Amino acid sequence: EVEMHKGFECKRGALECKIFFLNCVDPRLNCEKWSKEEEIHLFKSEHQDAHRWDLVAQALPTRRAPVDALMQVQQVYCPLLSTGKWTAAEDSALRLAIQKHGAETQIPEGGKRDWVLIAQCLQSEFEVRRNEQQCMQRFIAWERKKGRWSKEEDTALLAKLAIVHPPCAQHPEGDIWGLKPEEIAKLVNWRLVCVAVEGRSAWQ
Repeated sequence: EVEMHKGFECKRGALECKIFFLNCVDPRLNCEKWSKEEEIHLFKSEHQDAHRWDLVAQALPTRRAPVDALMQVQQVYCPLLSTGKWTAAEDSALRLAIQKHGAETQIPEGGKRDWVLIAQCLQSEFEVRRNEQQCMQRFIAWERKKGRWSKEEDTALLAKLAIVHPPCAQHPEGDIWGLKPEEIAKLVNWRLVCVAVEGRSAWQ
């Protein structure tokens, strides 16, 4: 993993690259809705009390990311957790919490924001019931690009698509873009493709 990290011009550490890959872009990850059988396995896991979500995910037979296991437990065990659209008051509280615990000047070189601490600040100081993943995703949404795609973004997207999904670059029945949108969506792992276009989400 260290050699892979050195091969790219980026400011991310080897461990950070590994964590991001295993939780977000590993093509083997299961992104489907949780089944009843999976939830039974999840809530019986002996590693939950130690908060070893990597071990919890490994114990599941369905290739779930550690962060997915954590979020599923939080959603089921924390019914008071807010899961709807963020309100203006929550956004304001999150910005204040980030200024207090996650400003750029407070992040050590090579480090990252402590979203657990930020979420705790939201709950204790502002009575906003959001977890660390929700806070992080909301921040990413603020940073996400909006508006029309540039030609450079289009080129990067198509190039990544051809690499990650070579069978999709030329569908057996013709050009992939000749298919219906819902058919294309089933063929492509957009979470893996979107990393090639900085600031754009899988949904975009």
